[in-house]
Amino acid sequence: MGKNIWGIWNILGKNIWGIWNILYLCTQNQNVMANIVFERKIYDKMLAWKQERQGKSALLIKGARRIGKSTIVRTFAEREYKSYILIDFSMASKAVTDLFEDLMNLDFIFLRLQSIYQVVLEKRKSVIIFDEVQLLPKARQAIKYLVADGRYKYIETGSLISIKKYNRRICKAGRIFKHILFRFRGYAI
Repeated sequence: MGKNIWGIWNILGKNIWGIWNILYLCTQNQNVMANIVFERKIYDKMLAWKQERQGKSALLIKGARRIGKSTIVRTFAEREYKSYILIDFSMASKAVTDLFEDLMNLDFIFLRLQSIYQVVLEKRKSVIIFDEVQLLPKARQAIKYLVADGRYKYIETGSLISIKKYNRRICKAGRIFKHILFRFRGYAI
């Protein structure tokens, strides 16, 4: 009996130490791990949108839940623009959502967004991202006017089902360039 227990302990001990070693190595290489970004084919399409449309339309990235829409858009904004504001409507404050109730003073809206998110936006060199846009139909409706203003670029993200559900309530905005993001397509390191 003692031999069997020692054998089990020996196997478990080696596995636990192996797992611990892997975890340790991962924590030591956080910088390396953090810089690995999985790009998708959609990134090239986003670049084409930026170059061809030059701010004349907003980009809508829609797809199933939890497939990386927000991640790829954030990565794109960090790499391709001087600055960006990411407004996640799933957790945006009332101060942010109230800005879309009245679009009469765009200067005030842009100043408030820069103040709330503590980001300085540069005209024609910055992007504003509306993440989970289906949760605030007024923001989706505002895109038409924001794009026409021309100061900044706009990218929207949202779930397929939710956007269809909420679209019934709003006036459809013009000037939208759409891409649908599918799960497990086009990964490259």
